[in-house]
Amino acid sequence: MTEAEITIQRLDGIEAALEEHIAYAAMTSTENLWHEGQERVVRAFWFSRGTRETTVVIDEDGGILYFAHFGGRTAKQLLPDICAALLVHLWKRE
Repeated sequence: MTEAEITIQRLDGIEAALEEHIAYAAMTSTENLWHEGQERVVRAFWFSRGTRETTVVIDEDGGILYFAHFGGRTAKQLLPDICAALLVHLWKRE
């Protein structure tokens, strides 16, 4: 497997973990992006809950590179739940 294929496979695993652990906000979209600083692919995730939209960019190692919220108060539990899902997934992966 190439390095790019391994990265995509790891990001797919992170996506599956987020979908499994976060049921109260819909993951409406994902997109692979090229991170010039890290020179590798990262993934953007968009979550929606009613009129609230949250964008999170995560690298293959589970690092949160960007977090933004639009349209009202942020769900207090979304970021901690993302972190918990990442920790569980990365612990199982190792």
